[in-house]
Amino acid sequence: MNFLQPWMLAALPLVLLPILIHLVNQWRYQTKPWAAMMFLLQAAQTNRGHARLRRWLILALRSLAIGSMILAASRPLSSGLLGWSFGDRVDATIVILDRSPSMQQLGPGGTTKLGLASEQVADALRKLGAADLFMINGPRDLPKRFSSVDALLDSPWMQGSAATSDVPAMLKLAVDLVRREQFGRTDIWICSDLRSSDWQPESGNWGALKRTLGQQSQSVRVHLLAFPEPVSVNRSVRVTKVQQVVDDQGTSVRLSLSLVSTGTSRQASELVPVTFEMNGARTRAEIPLTEGNAEFHDYRIPMAPATTTAWGRVSIPADSNLADNEAFFVLGEPPDRRVVIVSEAASVSQALEAAAAVSPDVKTPVSVQRMDAQQVVSLQANDVGLLIWQSELPTGTARQVVEDFVKRGGQVLFFPSSRWGRGVGQPNAESFMGVRWSGWIDAPGSVMVEHWVKTQDLLADTQSGTELPLAELRVLGHATLDGEVTSLATLSGGDPLLARTATEKGAAYFCTASPDMQHSSLQENGVVLYAMIQRALQQGLDSMRAATQRDAVSGQPGTESWQPIAGNPKSLSSEYPAHAGVYEIGSEQGRAVVAVNRPAAEDRTGVIDDAALADLFAGMEFERVDHANGRFGGVVNEVWRLFLIGMIVALLFEAILCLPSRRPVLDSPLERLAGLRANRRKGGVA
Repeated sequence: MNFLQPWMLAALPLVLLPILIHLVNQWRYQTKPWAAMMFLLQAAQTNRGHARLRRWLILALRSLAIGSMILAASRPLSSGLLGWSFGDRVDATIVILDRSPSMQQLGPGGTTKLGLASEQVADALRKLGAADLFMINGPRDLPKRFSSVDALLDSPWMQGSAATSDVPAMLKLAVDLVRREQFGRTDIWICSDLRSSDWQPESGNWGALKRTLGQQSQSVRVHLLAFPEPVSVNRSVRVTKVQQVVDDQGTSVRLSLSLVSTGTSRQASELVPVTFEMNGARTRAEIPLTEGNAEFHDYRIPMAPATTTAWGRVSIPADSNLADNEAFFVLGEPPDRRVVIVSEAASVSQALEAAAAVSPDVKTPVSVQRMDAQQVVSLQANDVGLLIWQSELPTGTARQVVEDFVKRGGQVLFFPSSRWGRGVGQPNAESFMGVRWSGWIDAPGSVMVEHWVKTQDLLADTQSGTELPLAELRVLGHATLDGEVTSLATLSGGDPLLARTATEKGAAYFCTASPDMQHSSLQENGVVLYAMIQRALQQGLDSMRAATQRDAVSGQPGTESWQPIAGNPKSLSSEYPAHAGVYEIGSEQGRAVVAVNRPAAEDRTGVIDDAALADLFAGMEFERVDHANGRFGGVVNEVWRLFLIGMIVALLFEAILCLPSRRPVLDSPLERLAGLRANRRKGGVA
């Protein structure tokens, strides 16, 4: 139990005062044998046990009354989170806030889950007198320090965003902060609606967190404020395709979109009014929604023939969650799909070329160019979207060319050399952006993929929610990495299968499995290799085109300058990448128009179950309280009234026990004389 005035607990020894007074009173009298009174003592032997019990009950109730009064004066706190155990002094408090679109759902009182979570946490921290406050509001953001609870509550970072919250990544940031700052007792408060897309229970970061917490000496306690309540009715809209078409009717934009209705009270069929806006002009259509889903294809919006770029939004009427009622889009001339492959093995090069040459859009051709590592120094990479490198890491001038390519927004995907798997040579000591190949491991059997990131990046699930078949992938040998990387897929031994190094723009990926059929089933599987290459290429093209679509991500915009065109006007400039809208971005390569939208994973309503949640925090000091029926029942409450009531009850029972025993009422002498005379008359005595 925690107390607002713990210094009052110093008076707790006063509970012994009634016992001391009783003992002092006993010592005042000495027992002397007296023959005339011995018969009275013998007569009282039968009642001695009851009298002793009564006396000790009175003393216990008096002590209980004094103890209750002292505890009430110390203003105790209790809740579903803190329980009734005594808490140590907390050196630091870290708040992890889930700001994803699902947390912006309105509750029964008209307050969003995010707003209610902020108020409840602030109220709890005020009562606890929390000091040294930190907040983590995104997996790529640095922890922010606040001088007071009010400063935390008034922070602009408390508002919602369009990005998915990566809870394990944010927890890792919190644990790293505790270890770096050498805090003692630390409280971590998590506010979330338990969406599986945010918690990622399959992420390998959970195992790393448990290992880190088990190794460090600092004590960390985790409190979870959960909002698992399902929505009553909520509709969301998403633009799935934007295409410029020139036909007999002129130049137009063709939009395809999806509508989803979720909740416990959704209708079997309904008409949903949808507003289309492009470059300031608005049109409206009603889309039939059946069984909670609707796919609307090729809605035509006319545009001027000379127009090469355009932006717009699609919106539906307000409902219980405003964060998913809008979708933004931009249109521009797509750049050429150009891929450069550097490979030392012909069989591997053919497999990589086959995966790169097949475009998801059959109307868009792909240019694939092969070259040797020595030829890279003369590479004109301004129009290259993806560089695939299957050899020793680049050195000298070639390395500088590739680094400049990444800094401009290009994507490079590294594979290990095939020679290492055949026992020919070892990786050199060269590194690329702080990462290098450190060795090769031959697996005695096939190594399986244990975890991978399914919500974003190269291995994310498809738009329909189908996951990539990484579980079917077999790895017979793989390279190892040395350097600071973010693991996107982990093998059963704990080594990364696919990792990404941090870059301001562009990306450098390292796949530790070789595409050689002797070392893995990447070629045989096909789907995983194709998805990796095409998604990396698309990211490279997005960085080059004048208009592009992006998923909202939490983090700083880097060196780019962002100017809002449409979206939330209250967003911080440093938070633009995390908020839905249309922005103009300026960089060294020129200016581009970008549409930022919530990730597709945010439209999935699955919630992590209780057993899986308990397993994630197994071995940690963890407490949880749920929001239900519009209330928590108090995250942290003062319970001094209970102790005052206990004091009153104790004094009441003490007073009852102190009442004297009832004795038979004796007749007075006159009454006895009158009764004697009456008896004599009845007996005939004169």
